Amino acid sequence: MRWLRALLRRIRRPKLPSAPPHANDELTAQEKQANAWSRRGWVQIWTPTTGNPDGRRRRYWARPGGDGLLRLFPGMTGPPAGYDNPHFYVNGGRVFRDEGHPEGPSSVPWYLVKAGRVYPSEGYPTGSSDRQHFEIRPIRAKGIAPSVRRNPHYRSPE
Repeated sequence: MRWLRALLRRIRRPKLPSAPPHANDELTAQEKQANAWSRRGWVQIWTPTTGNPDGRRRRYWARPGGDGLLRLFPGMTGPPAGYDNPHFYVNGGRVFRDEGHPEGPSSVPWYLVKAGRVYPSEGYPTGSSDRQHFEIRPIRAKGIAPSVRRNPHYRSPE
């Protein structure tokens, strides 16, 4: 009965804004940091979940490679300084080991991406499972409007 009263109190309680409104629409320190990461080409952070057997400290930072595939670099609190040895690359919904991985590259999928969540696949040492290892968080620039430009290489189908 006590749990029901607590639930009703939470429902009736007025919602407080999660972040105070900014004076003059200034960006917070976190938003400025995300904008800096976005300007440097980082598009996603793969944050480990409690189901990850490798621990919750190592994150992967994603940026598009020269071939258009998403490359994943290891990092803890910030993106890595060098871009030369990615651990993984994403092709469609499958994640493969790349040149920088400690066990070397592989053509067998290591992870599988489903709706912003990452699960082990058949290349993972323990095999595929439904246990989530990473959550994908996009890095989006805040307070910056997109610029729309005409494509000079576009040719009308007419």
